[in-house]
Amino acid sequence: MHATDVRGRGRIHPNGIGPHDTGFCAGGQSERARRKKGKAGEACLPRPLRSWGLGRQASPAFLFPPLNNPLRQTTGHVFMIAAPSPSCRRIAPVRFSFSSLALVVVLAVGTPAQAQGPSYEERSLGAATAPVQVIEYSSLLCSHCATFHKDILPQIKKEYIDTGKVRWVFRDHSLGSPLALGAAMITRCAPMDTYYPLMGTLFANQRAWASAPNPMEALQSYAALAGMDKDAVAACLDSESVFKGIRDGEAEAEAAGVDSTPSFLINGKPVIVGAQSVEQFRAVLDPLLAAKK
Repeated sequence: MHATDVRGRGRIHPNGIGPHDTGFCAGGQSERARRKKGKAGEACLPRPLRSWGLGRQASPAFLFPPLNNPLRQTTGHVFMIAAPSPSCRRIAPVRFSFSSLALVVVLAVGTPAQAQGPSYEERSLGAATAPVQVIEYSSLLCSHCATFHKDILPQIKKEYIDTGKVRWVFRDHSLGSPLALGAAMITRCAPMDTYYPLMGTLFANQRAWASAPNPMEALQSYAALAGMDKDAVAACLDSESVFKGIRDGEAEAEAAGVDSTPSFLINGKPVIVGAQSVEQFRAVLDPLLAAKK
């Protein structure tokens, strides 16, 4: 069942539209029923997130927000809520460490690689000397980000990036979801020439991998298309540099007032929030470009 909010849009779900969308836990009990019995807890989390210990580390209030808010998910493992703008939001701050995330290496792809792992690198499209710089903050689990990358960004790339007018910088914002963070780490470790295609592929197939029985194994299969074998994925997820680079970027975003995805900083200032139309981007970018002439 694909629930919709009062505006008719699909609610945001960190695992796509899949078997967990029903709001039922193991044994067929609804999360509402379990809450009444005082049983709400990690049993309703998707298995990969339970493996990371989030049910033990996070508070029940975070894992299971009040169900009477019409904009919040009714399932027991939400990390985002539907927003009035076409963007994804998280419901509360979450704390998790590199060491807790690194458990996924053992659980999903085997023993972590012992060699020095990859380091965090900036990823962008367009000329470094472009007069306007756009920083995009996205989550690979955000459906509005997927819409933006599928329907809007290609035209922006054609008009502004490929013509040398805009440099487009990609930053990750997991919105408190370890799965989104793991996916972001894998894309960051992809070879430079396959980063953008891999990100586009993950957005295009968001529901498939996010709702898979083991999302990390599904991500590994997509990473293979980008030239990353099992050891490369393990080394990536074991890289504290990549983890820290993404988390530092998230901290910078929050300091700038970014609390949803996709969000766009233009020449260092937050200007556009949500998967807005090409026309709305033109209305912002064209005057800035004209002023640079």
